[in-house]
Amino acid sequence: LENGKPEVVVYFNEAPYTPRTVDELEQNAGVLKFRAGLKGLTPTYTGPDDFKDKIREYFAKYLVANHPLNPGEHTPARLAVLGNPEPYVRALRDETAIIDVQGFKYGDKTAVQLPIGEFYIPLTTAGVEGGEHGAVPLERALAQRKLLVVGDPGAGKSTFLRRVAHDLGTAWEPGREFPIWISAAVLWEYIAGQRKLRTGPADPASPDWIPLFLAQQCTERHCGLSADYFREVLRAGVCRVLIDGLDEGPDLAARESLAKLIGATANACASCKFVVTSRPEGKAAIVGFQETVIADLEPAAIQWFLGKLATKLYEQDSAKAEAFRKDLQYAVDARAEIRKMARNPVMLTALAVLQHNQVKLPEKQVDLYASILDWLAKSRKREGRLAPAECLLRLRELAFEMQNHAEGRRKQVRLEWAGDKLKSRFGSREKAQEFLRAEQADSGIVVSRGPEVAFWHLTFQEFLAAAEIAGWEDADQHALLVDQGKLYGSEWRQTALLFGGLLHNVGPRKVDALFRRLLDKIGPQPPLADRARCVGLIGAMMRDLVGYGVSDGRYAESLRLVMDIFDPVKSQAVPFEDRLAAAEALGQAGDPRVAEFEWVAIPRSDNYRFGATKAEDPDADDNEKPHVETVEAFRITKYPVTVSQYGKWVEEGGEKPEHWEEQLEHPTRPVVIVTWHQATAFAEWANSRLPTEWEWERAARGPQGTKYPWGNERIDATRANFEDSGVGHPTPVGLYPLGVSAEGVLDLIGNVFEWTSTEFERCKVLRGVAYWCNSSWLRSSFRLGRRPESQVRDCGFRLAGGFT
Repeated sequence: LENGKPEVVVYFNEAPYTPRTVDELEQNAGVLKFRAGLKGLTPTYTGPDDFKDKIREYFAKYLVANHPLNPGEHTPARLAVLGNPEPYVRALRDETAIIDVQGFKYGDKTAVQLPIGEFYIPLTTAGVEGGEHGAVPLERALAQRKLLVVGDPGAGKSTFLRRVAHDLGTAWEPGREFPIWISAAVLWEYIAGQRKLRTGPADPASPDWIPLFLAQQCTERHCGLSADYFREVLRAGVCRVLIDGLDEGPDLAARESLAKLIGATANACASCKFVVTSRPEGKAAIVGFQETVIADLEPAAIQWFLGKLATKLYEQDSAKAEAFRKDLQYAVDARAEIRKMARNPVMLTALAVLQHNQVKLPEKQVDLYASILDWLAKSRKREGRLAPAECLLRLRELAFEMQNHAEGRRKQVRLEWAGDKLKSRFGSREKAQEFLRAEQADSGIVVSRGPEVAFWHLTFQEFLAAAEIAGWEDADQHALLVDQGKLYGSEWRQTALLFGGLLHNVGPRKVDALFRRLLDKIGPQPPLADRARCVGLIGAMMRDLVGYGVSDGRYAESLRLVMDIFDPVKSQAVPFEDRLAAAEALGQAGDPRVAEFEWVAIPRSDNYRFGATKAEDPDADDNEKPHVETVEAFRITKYPVTVSQYGKWVEEGGEKPEHWEEQLEHPTRPVVIVTWHQATAFAEWANSRLPTEWEWERAARGPQGTKYPWGNERIDATRANFEDSGVGHPTPVGLYPLGVSAEGVLDLIGNVFEWTSTEFERCKVLRGVAYWCNSSWLRSSFRLGRRPESQVRDCGFRLAGGFT
C-alpha cells in the first residue's frame, strides 16, 4: 500500500523469485510497473487476500491480452497469476506429517502420533557405495529423473513416498521443487469415470489426464488450483511427481494403461522428476524408468527404530523405555520366524504394538495378523458398540467385497458403497456407514480417505478377505479361488498365501482338499505353463505351512515334469513369473539338478586373449586392458554354489554366512553374503578351489572369445538376471537357459558376483555381475575388486579344479 492505494510490481525473471524493493525493481529493464487506476483493476478490496486475488485475476488477463512478450517464456509470472499453490502444499505437508500406526497409546490412553521426520525407518536398496556393493540408502535413487520403486507388501514404499512429499512440502517456496502426490488407484478411477462420461482426452495415455485429475482433487480439497496451473508447473519442469501404488490398478490392462500414461507424461515433462511405487506382483513396466527394489531392513535400522519408539512410548520414564526396547529386541532375535517378520517395516511395527500391549508374539505370519487385529478390535470398549469379534466379522465381509470388486480389487471405496455392501447386517446403509465411521475411532482398522474408506494397511484387507473365505464351505472356496482363477491373480497373491496359512490352522485336510482341486483343474497332461503355474503356487503357499507335506502324489510328479522350465526351448512358452515360482517350489521339494556338483570341462587354451578395449566396447574399464595368456585345462561348476549345497558344509560345522535362516528359504538360489575366506574354506572342504579370474573369463567367453557367454548378441532380460529383468533379487540357478555358455556353463552373467582366487591391489577379484547391475556392466571381461572380508548380499562363488 502507498498512501492507501495499491501499488503492484511484476518482475519477469526465469530465476527463482526474490523479493526486492520498488527502487531496485525500477532500475531493471524487465520491470513492468502498474499503479492504481489501471483499466480493469478494482480499486477497492476487503483485505490482503482479496487484494492478492484481484491483482492475480487482473494480471492473468493482462498477460494473455496485452503483454508484448511471449508469456510462455515467463513461467514464474504465469504461475503467480494462475493460482496460489500454498494451500495445496500445506495440505500435502499436513497429510504426510504423521506415520499412521494403530495400537500405540500413552498411559492415559491418548494415541501416540509418530512424526514422519523422526520415525521414518531408513530403507535401503542394492547399489554401489564407497567401492563396496550392497545396502545403499534408497534416497540416493531419487537422483534418477524417472524412478520405479518396487517393494513387497509392507516394505515401506508408501511411507518412503510420503517422507519425500513431506520433505519437499516443508522446504517448498516459490522457485523450489514443487511436490505432486497421486494415488495410482484413484487416478485410474478418475480416468475410467471420465471416459464413461465421454469427457477428457480421447487417448487414455494423454499427459493431460494428470493436470485434469489434480485439478479435480484440488476442487474436492478446496485447494483452489486449476488444471492450467498444473499444466504450467509440469511444463516448467519445477516439480517432482510422486505416484503411489501402480500395482493397485484393478487389472493388468489398467496397470499397463497407467504405466503408458506415466511414461508419456514423464517424456512430455522433460525436466520434472517422477517417482512411482509398486509391489512386484501387479507391477507394469514403465518405458524409460529406472527400477530399484527395496531391500529388507538392516539390523541397524531395526535397532534404531526400536530405540526411538521406546523413547517415544515411555518418554517420561527412561527405565521403562530401556526395558521395553530390550524385551522387544530379545523377542525379535529369539526366533527365526520373528526375525524374518521384523525385516519388514509394517510387520516390525505390528510386533512392537503387540509387545507394547503385552500380547505374546506369534511365530506364524497369519497368527501375527490375527493377533494384531484382535487386539485392535478389543482396544476400545464403548457403550452400544458391537462385540469385538462381531466387528471383525463385519470388517471381514467388507474386506472381501473390496478384494472381489467387480472392476478389480479396490484399496479404498466410497463410504456409500461400503454401506450398501454391509446394509443387510445393520438393517440400512446409513447404520452400516455409522458403524464404519465409528470403527475409525474404535479400532482404527479402517481409516478415512476423504469421502472414502480404506483399511489401515492393504495387508490387513488381504488378511481379512482371506479369513472371510476361509470360513466358507470347501465347495464355495474352490469355486471362487480355483475355478475362477483368483488364486493366480497378482492382486490376490498375498490373500492366497494368507488363505493357505489359515486353512492349515484348521487342519491339514483342508489344505489337502485345496491342493487336490488345483491339481484337478490343470488336468492329467497340462501345458508346461499351466503346470509350472500350479506347482509355483502350491510351493509358495507351503512356505508358511510348517510341517505340512502334500499328500497328493500328482504334486511330486508335477515337480519332476516341471524340470522343462530349465530347457532353453520349452521354457520360453512359460511366463517368467511362473517359471520363477516353480523353480522356488522345486528348490523346496529337492531340486535334483543341485543334489551334487555338476562339472563342465574346459580344454587348454593357448594364447587366449583376455580383456577388452574401449574401441571394442565403449563401456570397458581401464582395468580390462587386453593381454594374452595360456590357460591349462580345468573344470568349473555348471552353476554357482547354492544355499542347499553350502548347507551341507554348515551341517558339518562350517561357518554360517549372515542371514542364513532367510537364505535357507531359497535352497537353489546362489549362497550369498559369504566372505572370500568362507568361500575358500568351503572349496577346500569340497576338495576343490575357487577359479582364477582368467579361468572364469575363459569359461564365460568360450573358445571364440565372445563378449557374452552365449556369443556377441545383445543382452536382454531373457538371458540374464540384471537390472532390466526387473527381478530385484537372486534367482534359482539355471533359470536363464538362453544365457548358457558355448560349453554349458550357466549364470556367468547376472544373478550374483562371484569370488575368484586372484588378488588385485589388496582385494580379491570378483567376476560376473549382480542382479541389480545395468547393462553397461554386463560383459564377460568385467572385473571388480573387493576386500576378502566383505559380506554383502550380491556376492557368491562357484568352484573350479583340475582333472582327477
